[in-house]
Amino acid sequence: MQKWIGALAFAVPLLLASSASPRDLHVSAAVGHTVKVLAEIHHARDCTLLETLITIDENPIHGTISVRDEIVKLTHPDWSLECLNHTGQGKAVYYTRTSPGIDHFKYSSSAVGDLTAIRNVTVE
Repeated sequence: MQKWIGALAFAVPLLLASSASPRDLHVSAAVGHTVKVLAEIHHARDCTLLETLITIDENPIHGTISVRDEIVKLTHPDWSLECLNHTGQGKAVYYTRTSPGIDHFKYSSSAVGDLTAIRNVTVE
């Protein structure tokens, strides 16, 4: 079964990254504040939801990361409009700033046993 990836967060589309370059994301957070970086959902070609896995590949220096289960609405499908506006259980990545300074972290989003999308995040 061919798999598809989609995401929602502040109008930032998700890229399918099995062979694509990592996606660069930028967010702002004041010390003591938490911001949603991106919410992600994975689905098969027939729009069946797949389990979304988030792996932290590089931790930030000036903050912490949390991953939460959330209901995600697919507003920017990458390859097909067939699943547009479908909702389902996904994962959201949050960043909480603990000290001043430009921060960076990296994480991967994948469907069980399938494609991986890499995210390089810069926090100002």
